Amino acid sequence: LEDAQKQIEQLVTASFSTSQKLGYVFSQVTEKVDPTKQSGVINYIGLENIKSNTGNLVNFFESDYQDIKSAKTKFSIGNLLYGKLRPNLNKVYLAELNGICSTDILVFSIDNASLVKFYCHYLLCQQFNDEVLKGVSGQQLPRTSYKKMEQIVIPVPQGQELTDVITKIKLIETQIANAEKVIAGSAERKEAILNKHLK
Repeated sequence: LEDAQKQIEQLVTASFSTSQKLGYVFSQVTEKVDPTKQSGVINYIGLENIKSNTGNLVNFFESDYQDIKSAKTKFSIGNLLYGKLRPNLNKVYLAELNGICSTDILVFSIDNASLVKFYCHYLLCQQFNDEVLKGVSGQQLPRTSYKKMEQIVIPVPQGQELTDVITKIKLIETQIANAEKVIAGSAERKEAILNKHLK
């Protein structure tokens, strides 16, 4: 898994023909939802639900609107969520559902679906995180902002180079998914082997 992640990082940090400031590529989603005016349940993501350096959700469940105390940012499938509080924790998530999130998370929208796939990995790479950390402010609660991040120059792969890098990323993601299935089933297989030989 570590080797696979390194391969993806090498792919997204390679030299591309075009680069641009983040603000020209990403749009910030700022629409808010007041949970006190809603009823029922909602997909709510807090910083604690995004696992550092992985792009994965953890301990995530639907939340009752009445358990959420203040206005939150709305996000949609395909948006990129980026933890602006303590950005050294490197919390990034490509939304696979609609919902609302903590205001400590920036929500980005990108029109091109292939670029979204590329950037969900690029935002996790050390090279990008180093650039973000240069603009962090606050001693006790260090944070970044869209205003600071929009000035960061990022690669913008286009045409065939984008197609090629996405194809390679998808192959590696398949390898990662297969490896995770093996890991997830290891405890069950171990128990089956022990039961077979101890009975």
